[in-house]
Amino acid sequence: VVINAVGQVVAAEWQQTACAFKDIHLDQWTVLPDGVRALVMVDSKEVVEALSAYGQLRSHPKPRILSSFVASFKAAAAKRINLMRSLPGAPVWQQGYHEQRVEDDDTLQRIRGLLARTME
Repeated sequence: VVINAVGQVVAAEWQQTACAFKDIHLDQWTVLPDGVRALVMVDSKEVVEALSAYGQLRSHPKPRILSSFVASFKAAAAKRINLMRSLPGAPVWQQGYHEQRVEDDDTLQRIRGLLARTME
């Protein structure tokens, strides 16, 4: 599969943005026609504290570092995409993003397998 120029911008910005966040580590990821699918590891004191505080709850707050990473990526990619299209300020991304915490190694391996199949 060959991605187009917009997809190349998305891939480059995904990697570049991750480099700017020391607590963000990219695992597997892929650019799809409707967005980015990825496993992102968050290694942050904030996350450890949140999990300790909310360990007994079924719902965990989204780590701010992850939200900041996604927002930074979307802003940088949208700016470059809109420059290519000569449409400054035009919307590129939907609002928000979907997050799923991976609780165990079995789930992690299953998701990695799903991502690997989408990259074929």
